[in-house]
Order: sequence, then C-alpha cells, then structure tokens
Amino acid sequence: MAEQKRGYLLENFRYFHIKDKTDKSFDYHFHDFNKVILFLSGDVTYYVEGHPYALEPGDILMVRHHSLHKPVISPKKTYERIVIWTRPGFLEHPLDYPENLGSCYGIANNEEKCLLRPNEKILSVLKKDLSLLEESLNTEGYADGILTATYFLQFFVHLNRAYLDFDSSCREDDFSEDELIDNVLKYIKTHLCEDISNDKIADEFFLNKYYLMHRFKEVTGYTIHSYITNKRLALASEAIKKGMPAMKAAEINGFTDYSTFLRAFRKAYGSSPKSLIKSGAIPGKQISI
Repeated sequence: MAEQKRGYLLENFRYFHIKDKTDKSFDYHFHDFNKVILFLSGDVTYYVEGHPYALEPGDILMVRHHSLHKPVISPKKTYERIVIWTRPGFLEHPLDYPENLGSCYGIANNEEKCLLRPNEKILSVLKKDLSLLEESLNTEGYADGILTATYFLQFFVHLNRAYLDFDSSCREDDFSEDELIDNVLKYIKTHLCEDISNDKIADEFFLNKYYLMHRFKEVTGYTIHSYITNKRLALASEAIKKGMPAMKAAEINGFTDYSTFLRAFRKAYGSSPKSLIKSGAIPGKQISI
C-alpha cells in the first residue's frame, strides 16, 4: 500500500504483509495510530518506550499511539512481518457492543506487556484470522467490505482474549527485561511533567549518575535527556493538535522555557508547531512498518 502522511492514519485501519531485506536505520519516533506487529522471520530488536524486545518468530508486538519506538533490523536476514495500523477509538465498542476491542493496547501500555509471545494454540488462531483477512483484502466479491470487517474484528477479539489471559496465553520464555532500567522508565513516566534531571533520578535510585547514564543508554539506545525530551514532545504535540496553544502545551508537559521547546521541536520534526496544526501530522519523521 502507498504511504500517506507520515505518522498519521486517515482510514480506520491499514494492513501490510511485508517481506524484505533492508539496511535502513530508524530513529525513535511515534505515530498517531496504534500498531500491532506479527513477527514472522528475521533478526530484529524492537525498542518500545526504552524497552528492547529481541523478536522471535510468532511474537506479537503492540505499539500504542504516541509510544516512542524504533526497530533495529539486521540486513543479513529476510525480515517478514504482518503489520496492522488502527486509528485510536476505532476499536472501541464496535457495532454498539459493550466490549472495547482496543483494550489490548491499553493493557500492553499500562501493564508494560508490549510483547505477547503466544503459545502454539493461540498463535495458530491468530494466524488463521490474519490469513482470512489478507485473502479478503485481496479479492473482490459480494459484500467484500462486510467480510473484511468481520475478519478484522475476529482477529482483535482473539487478540484481546489472549491479552486478558496473558499468563496462560504466552509461552514460558524469558523476555530479558532489565529491572533497574524498567523502574527508571516508570519513574520518568510518572514524573515527566516535573523538573527531573540525571542527578535527581540517580539520587532517587541511589546510583552513581554516570553509571546510570551509561546503563540507560546501553539498554534503551537513548540518553536520559533525549528520552525525556521526546516523551514531552509527544505529549505537547498531541495537546497542540487538540487545540491547545503551543506555549501552554509546552508548559504543562515539562518544558520550563518556550524557546527550548521550539528548538527541540524543530530539531525533532524539522518544522514548527504551526506546521503541525496545518498538516495534522508530525512532519519529517521517518515511519517504520
């Protein structure tokens, strides 16, 4: 499918099945849409909100809108994946049913379960759903739109069931989490709009500042300062798109100086907040599929 405005989704959902080799590198970025990835083959480590996930075939990765993420892809192996983008809100209470099929993104974000490593039974069901969805998208016939929507919703019903029963749905594999950096990321998330610094975080965890800075960069691929800045930019840009004045959006999301915010915004996106309002999208960011 042709790429649209970067970081922005105009339809309710888009589906991709991609198999390629690439030496392209990606910076940390975020999108206005939610993304689910079924990893089929390759050598890929996906960073989501600072957490590295070394993907294995059959893994499902959930990337919620505005989550900072980037893939690190080895060009030596073929990278095959199925990716679905969904517009936030689209999966809430479909067909007026009380269930919210977007709950899986909330669980992945709030409980930090971005990676679902399903057992063979669950994986078989999810793959079958996606196969039917892909076949429907690539054929035309009577009421094909209804059939496509049915398979799409069926996949998300099964995905939500797997997330609601996360422990029994997953294989008993080690996801290789770093407890220290995991706690640091949680601390940053809850204090993002406050005046936080490397010194303050190091004191909070009784660590040498330089050890913390080195460890954080080693695990997340980010410096602490750049991670905090990008998280604040994501929150501020969303507030601006909802109609909040840029100065106010910067202030309530942790930027104590507006000129610092403008410099950071232009450096990250290659444009000004005014362009964000006009385009409805984040300018200049390289999108990953």
